[in-house]
Amino acid sequence: MRSDTRQSGSGDSISLALSYTLERLNGVTLPEIEALRMDMLVEQLDRAALDRYVDATQMLGAAPGAQPGDAMEQLGAAVYGMLAGSPTLTLEPVSCRVDGEPAEARVTLQVDGENLPPPASLFAGDSAAWRSVLSGAGRLALSEPLAQRTAEGLMLSQLRANTPADSKVTDAQLQTMARQQSQAMLAGLLHQGMLVREGQMVHSEFDYERGALSINGQAMPMLR
Repeated sequence: MRSDTRQSGSGDSISLALSYTLERLNGVTLPEIEALRMDMLVEQLDRAALDRYVDATQMLGAAPGAQPGDAMEQLGAAVYGMLAGSPTLTLEPVSCRVDGEPAEARVTLQVDGENLPPPASLFAGDSAAWRSVLSGAGRLALSEPLAQRTAEGLMLSQLRANTPADSKVTDAQLQTMARQQSQAMLAGLLHQGMLVREGQMVHSEFDYERGALSINGQAMPMLR
């Protein structure tokens, strides 16, 4: 595992860049992940707010005489100050191989700092407040076998969770049902244009703007 962090910028804002690579990660019940690479760039970070954030985190880890309440208040004000600077987060590229199959992604998120709701709304878990100031775009591409395997695993987990403990349905039967249902689901997504096939890969692209989501150019209803 390797990581590299760089800081640049002058004046009131700075940029932070992080490059992360991992040769291999595996476990008994987890898929094997190889050749992971992720580059992250955060731009338009308010320098003064970032300094206040660092001071607050240091205060939280300071001597027993420090006041946690004061530190948390400063921490919240610092985070709000960074959001007010309209920062942008970019993850590109993100790529790896999962059980030997390729996966790629890119994501960009931006905060509209000029129209931030009051801190009480943002930090009280008000999802509508966050939706009003967030915009973004992204792309996810998987090999078709990996997409099928992922969908099947998710479907199997759902079937297992919904199957009563005293059910006579065997796990082998659940696996067969998950395989059949996931194949039908992927076929439906391809037919609807929610997934697009390119060679051995399938991909989706999304755009999000203040509560409006589109996938591959198709408007999607949002949960409120």
